[in-house]
Amino acid sequence: MNPKHIDRPVTMLASIAFVALAFAPLAVQAHEGSKHTHPAPKNATTSKTSGGEAITAKVKTVTMQGEIVDPQCWIQHDGRGKAHAGCALACAKAGQTLAFLDDKTGTLYQLLAENHSSDPNEKWYGLVGKPVIVKGDVMARGGMNAIVLRSAVVDREGKQRP
Repeated sequence: MNPKHIDRPVTMLASIAFVALAFAPLAVQAHEGSKHTHPAPKNATTSKTSGGEAITAKVKTVTMQGEIVDPQCWIQHDGRGKAHAGCALACAKAGQTLAFLDDKTGTLYQLLAENHSSDPNEKWYGLVGKPVIVKGDVMARGGMNAIVLRSAVVDREGKQRP
């Protein structure tokens, strides 16, 4: 058997694989940067495990009292309240996703955008560090809690933290 005939298909296959791998990140970037939308779920979200089993995140619409915080500062050193609002805003504008801290349970919920390719923080900057009443769709998966905020207003009767 002539080795040159074997080398050509192998070389061709290797070239195709290299080109495919080189352009894969561009395909992902094009998808994430596209303007398509995925509306937030009404009552459940479903995905599949690598084995093909369905996993469903239950979605519940709730109203809660608490505060919009920078989760990193809250977790690391209880950073919240009026005194910490400037730091939380700086962190959020630098790319940190904000979170909602429920006063009643102490549960922290990561803010999710209503649609992919949207900023989950932008609508809520003016409420950071203030007592608020929120209404939104709460869900949990893999030990993490999240909320898609539908509305949030300053809680005039809520306790303002220093």
